[in-house]
Amino acid sequence: GRSSSVFLSGAPVVRPHGQLHADKADPTKGSVFGTCQELDFELEMAFFVGGPPTAPGSTITMQQAEERIFGLVVMNDWSARDIQKRE
Repeated sequence: GRSSSVFLSGAPVVRPHGQLHADKADPTKGSVFGTCQELDFELEMAFFVGGPPTAPGSTITMQQAEERIFGLVVMNDWSARDIQKRE
């Protein structure tokens, strides 16, 4: 199912395995274990942030947020949509 991994550019994409609907038209037919068939990707901006910790549920100002950003990268986010439907 769900995993979080970061790989260097040029690494091969390995389709994840997980629980899939045995019959998309009839979810009552249960699930099967198999290879993702609905893999999609999104281009995203990712920020590296730091600074002092904040208490759970607390907020910071926009100025404080800007002061905590110390890096920026472009990321490809790969998602196994058919496996996510079962989660």
